[in-house]
Amino acid sequence: MKDKEQKPPDLSERTKGFALRIIKMFSALPKSEVARVLGKQVLRAGTSVGANYRELTEPVPKPNTEAMGWLWVACKPCSRKAR
Repeated sequence: MKDKEQKPPDLSERTKGFALRIIKMFSALPKSEVARVLGKQVLRAGTSVGANYRELTEPVPKPNTEAMGWLWVACKPCSRKAR
């Protein structure tokens, strides 16, 4: 049973782990043309989530008024996969 004081991993760590799992999945796909085409699409979508999140959370010299827009962009690939 988990300790109640234990916190879940930081979102940046979770997105990094997700991207690594996507890369492993891509490398384990069959070498057929269909698997390659679909796998590349999943690879781009799965790795972009973490990249977009890190872009959003980087410190900027001035207030970032587009932060919510970037967060939406980061979540968009995930919502496409869920459909």
